[in-house]
Amino acid sequence: MLKFYIIAAFLGLTLAEPAEYTAHLREEEQGHHAEFDHLAILGNRKEAAEFATITPDDAQRRLAILVEKMDQNADGVLTQVELIQWISENYRKLDRDAANVQFATADVNGDGFAAWDEYLDKAHHTTPEKIEATRKAGDEEFIEFVQSMDHDMRKFHAADANEDGKLDRKEYAEFTNPTPHGKVLEVEALHAMEKVDKNRDGYVEEHEYIGNLKPDGDDAELYKEMVKHFKEADKNGDGLLDKLEYTGSMVFDYNDAATLEAKHLILKSDTNKDGELSKDEVVAAHAMFVGSAKAINPEDLRDEL
Repeated sequence: MLKFYIIAAFLGLTLAEPAEYTAHLREEEQGHHAEFDHLAILGNRKEAAEFATITPDDAQRRLAILVEKMDQNADGVLTQVELIQWISENYRKLDRDAANVQFATADVNGDGFAAWDEYLDKAHHTTPEKIEATRKAGDEEFIEFVQSMDHDMRKFHAADANEDGKLDRKEYAEFTNPTPHGKVLEVEALHAMEKVDKNRDGYVEEHEYIGNLKPDGDDAELYKEMVKHFKEADKNGDGLLDKLEYTGSMVFDYNDAATLEAKHLILKSDTNKDGELSKDEVVAAHAMFVGSAKAINPEDLRDEL
């Protein structure tokens, strides 16, 4: 439940993309971002943008067809399990698509591989030579940048499974979105541990994990989440997180994220409160599920005239 998001946001780490789709579930309704719901259901950014341009009637018609695909047993209702399965696969698809787009950009010379210098050029507009020159100059203003590039390089080499000095499409996907048992996540976890292991004993204690968060006031909710996550990660119950336990605490769980989203959608659209969604209930809540173009307000037209 939001493990990777909370830890990464708290420590200022680079996130695996799916985390953005669950972050909005922690926000108050006033700050809710409908785009995340649309992506969860459509699984395609281009299609989500298209829905934002069509009329509500067209959106409802197309959503009704989509509901039939989501209803795996064709019994006329969407269960929470069916929603979770649909959304979980969409999250995976969004990750694959994002990785493919990033790879295409990074593969500057079109040889089917992304080299380290190509990545630096496209992602950070720099070169290995410039980074080394900055390192030698010792300018404190750029220390964090150099350290960040060093961390990216460690991740790059960890993703380079065949050690040929470049990343193919699959390796690049691992580089940008680490998998639970991959070497890249280990590098990310060690980097994170360095930030929180204040006494440098190789373990993370609960107070280090929680940091300066307070159990009351504005921090109360996040404090409770962090305590809960620490205890879940502490598999042997010794009050410490070793490297393996800490790495496990950073694993993003697609099903966990999809479960949160499914519960959110059902809560907001299940008008008869039976725990399931009929096609009519989903279509009636089309603005939340897929969106559509906003209806034109006659007053707005009059103002323009």
